Amino acid sequence: MRKDEPVGIVMAYDPEESRREGIVKTIESIQDLKDFKSLVVPLFFVRLGRLRSRDWFRVEEMNELHKQLLVKCLEHDIHWAKIIMRSYLRGNWYQPLLSPLCKLFIWLIERKAQSEAILH
Repeated sequence: MRKDEPVGIVMAYDPEESRREGIVKTIESIQDLKDFKSLVVPLFFVRLGRLRSRDWFRVEEMNELHKQLLVKCLEHDIHWAKIIMRSYLRGNWYQPLLSPLCKLFIWLIERKAQSEAILH
């Protein structure tokens, strides 16, 4: 990525901050970023150091709001990945080789999400 195409990380699950309000505000923040060329990466809380001995996140702990957050990130990223990929590859000698592969990769992700009824 170029310096004008940022990547943001959002905490998708933090056991200390699993309150509804925090998740809703994070979803709203992703929606506010819809016109901002970027990729948003959801990150699940990983216990390190003193917290290492505690239980890790389990998929069973995800609620519907967590899932909505992941879907919002996916929608945002699919939209912008297509645009970022074009601008990143434009004018490079490897564009004819990588462009179809990148388009295929994004298309496969989009199709898989649609087939799983994650995206509409």
